[in-house]
Amino acid sequence: MVDCRLPIGVSQDEIAACVEEIRRESGVDGVDFELNYRSEPNFTDHEDPLVLAVKKNVEAFLGTQVVPAYQWASSDARDYRRQGIPTIQFGPSNTVGIHSYNETVEIEDVVTAAKAYVAAVCDLMGIE
Repeated sequence: MVDCRLPIGVSQDEIAACVEEIRRESGVDGVDFELNYRSEPNFTDHEDPLVLAVKKNVEAFLGTQVVPAYQWASSDARDYRRQGIPTIQFGPSNTVGIHSYNETVEIEDVVTAAKAYVAAVCDLMGIE
C-alpha cells in the first residue's frame, strides 16, 4: 500500500495516468494498481480573510512573524472546504511526542491560541 498526498494543482486522474504510464513502460508483467481512497487536493487561499485575521492576531500575541504554510497532513478540513467554508489549522503543539500517546501542550500556548482565536473572530465580525 502507498499513501500519496497530492500536491495542490495535481488531480487524482493525473496521478493515476502517471502511475499507469510507469507501469506500462516498465515492461514488467503481472503488476497492477488500484486507487482505493481518492481525495482531490484542497486549500484555503493565503489571502483569505480567515487566514489574514489569524495571522495578524497570532503575530500580535506571539510577537513574531507568522508565515502561512500548506500542510500535507490529513484532516477533516476538506469536508468544510467542500461546503465553501474557508478552513485552516492552527493551534498549540509540542513537537516532543506529537501525535503519540500522552501528547502534551503547554498551558501558556493554549491560552495564547485561545486569545488569537477570539481576536480573529472579532476582527472577522468587525468587533473592536
